[in-house]
Amino acid sequence: MRAEPDADSGPIGVPDADSEEESEAPLPGQAARISEPPRRRAHGLLWVPRVVLFVPRWVVWGAFAPMRASLVVLQRNRVRARFIDLFFNDARTFGIVPVARLERFRGVFMGARLVYLDLFDAGGSLSIGAGVGDRLRQQHRLSVETGRLFGPRVVLHGWVEFRVRPRETFAGIGNPQLVFIDDPSALPTRFDALHTEDIGVISRYREDRLEWGLAAQYAVTDRLTAQIGHEILRKTFDDAILMNEPYLTTVYDPSTLPGFELGFLQSYSEASFLYSNLRVSNRYVPAATPSKGWRVRGYYGLAQVLVPGGRYPRGGLDVARFFDLHQGNRVLRLRLKVDFVQGSYQEIPFSELPSLGGADFLRGYRNDLFRDRLAALGSAEYTFPIDTRLAAFLFADAGRVYSGLDALSVQGMRVGFGGGLQVHDGGLFISRIQIASSIDGELMFDLRFEPSFSMREYL
Repeated sequence: MRAEPDADSGPIGVPDADSEEESEAPLPGQAARISEPPRRRAHGLLWVPRVVLFVPRWVVWGAFAPMRASLVVLQRNRVRARFIDLFFNDARTFGIVPVARLERFRGVFMGARLVYLDLFDAGGSLSIGAGVGDRLRQQHRLSVETGRLFGPRVVLHGWVEFRVRPRETFAGIGNPQLVFIDDPSALPTRFDALHTEDIGVISRYREDRLEWGLAAQYAVTDRLTAQIGHEILRKTFDDAILMNEPYLTTVYDPSTLPGFELGFLQSYSEASFLYSNLRVSNRYVPAATPSKGWRVRGYYGLAQVLVPGGRYPRGGLDVARFFDLHQGNRVLRLRLKVDFVQGSYQEIPFSELPSLGGADFLRGYRNDLFRDRLAALGSAEYTFPIDTRLAAFLFADAGRVYSGLDALSVQGMRVGFGGGLQVHDGGLFISRIQIASSIDGELMFDLRFEPSFSMREYL
């Protein structure tokens, strides 16, 4: 329940396909009978950077020219309107949304979401999603939201999800030096999974997850939302399927990894808040790319491990600040994220430890590669326009995991960096491609096609 309950509920508020987003109003400085004042001649050595950057500028322009041309074709053929016409009914209340994702170490995933957007005649929603990928990867989800059924401020959200991830990565607990081996039989003995601070051997395992829950949201103000929720989680683990990297059980002693051998059943209750005043600076900036503002989310909860037993609290804080650097479409996002659990390692299933790595948190590393009782991450991302429907971004992430507050240190910090492209149309997020690497050397890529009018999961 660490994710927001509507993060996977599908597009909300699909507009009329025939509506026009562009305005015939004159651009700033183009109003009738108004002329620009004469520009002063550039002073000093301002011509130097223009000459130096002339070639790189046109190299970048040429590299993105084919994509810009494609976007122009899409715009002229009203592809967005035709997409909505094809996949939604005339009332824009029922439709099917295709989704696809490609990740380097998880492979291809393809599916669809069936959505109904006027449940209870109160703006509620019903979403049924299903998808499959290579090596038996699969994810199926049913979610319901009540909309305005209980008034304008209260929303109930229920969900059930089943997920199979057949080739997850494990490299021990803590922040070890990463090691790759081809033949685990060459190891003198299997490692104790809880004591791998010095060396972490990359291994793979399978995770099956079944989750169901209910949450209630209350809109305190237009910008502040409070939420309470409860979920039941069941996980089981096994060896990965058809991998060219060693299985977890051949590298680590599974009896030293809490929750692995028999799985676990957990009950979790959580209270959280979300504050967001994100906005665009002017009407020419797409709603899918906020220009400025804050986004702050905090949570605290208590987990009761029903099988085999144990309990532990967990909490976290995620703070993001968007800075408008120029005209609303050149934006710097700074982010700080902290997650923690309290308790002994034996009471906490290994998969529930805070983690870093993946396409969202500590990019440039494999998913959930680093795990421990405390995870801290700092991130900077710069977004700039290539076209009205295409934005590029560059980023750098730095973070690491710790055994607790007393172990906080900047030594051993992991750093990832990279960039990518995002395609959007007004408030509609369409797709995002990202390439990242790290100081540890692996190259990662992530391509997602998930049309949605809700930007929460991408911010």
